[in-house]
Amino acid sequence: MCGSSGVTAQDSFDRLKRALLSAPVLMLPDFGKDFLLDTDASDKAIRAVLCHIGESKEEHALSYYSRCLSKAERSYSATRKELLAIVNAVEHFRCYLWGRKFVARTDHAALQWLHNFKEPTGQLARWLERLAEYDYRVIHRGGTKHSNADSLSRMPYDVNVVGQQTQLWPDMRKELIEAQESDPDLSRLKEWLLVMEKPSFDSVVSGSFP
Repeated sequence: MCGSSGVTAQDSFDRLKRALLSAPVLMLPDFGKDFLLDTDASDKAIRAVLCHIGESKEEHALSYYSRCLSKAERSYSATRKELLAIVNAVEHFRCYLWGRKFVARTDHAALQWLHNFKEPTGQLARWLERLAEYDYRVIHRGGTKHSNADSLSRMPYDVNVVGQQTQLWPDMRKELIEAQESDPDLSRLKEWLLVMEKPSFDSVVSGSFP
């Protein structure tokens, strides 16, 4: 499908891919600099970007990682999916991150207290054990600043018959708000953020890691 300039959507997508995989967007790693790992999860996929701060004080991508979630993983709570994204991304970039300090950034605020869990069990215990050999800290970064990891794990757009790009579901924003309000984990997280209250260990575990 062509736009008014005669450029197809596929042409635009290919140009975007080339830009993401070329300098100055993509750079070779400099092991004298600290690494940043940005992760994100959606209903269908997880994605991560490994980057660091360049000489110009701007962030530069070093490598990308993404995969689709399995049927079982899609049933995970939002917090569990976001933690899975961190675990998988850290292991994928092990050759860069093992033995080095790094910062993992996520737009899911609950994971800031990842190291506060006491006597975790089950899957959570296994995931934390896999992360224990790394020297890292988790910080929260708002969604508007997290677009590098957020964008390609999200639902795609479609093109209508007259060649204008439109959202696949025009009422998606309303549906997302309703879905967030009905989600038990997100609604509790919203309450914590509104009152600026750090949740107790028991309240977090009971909701996301039964």
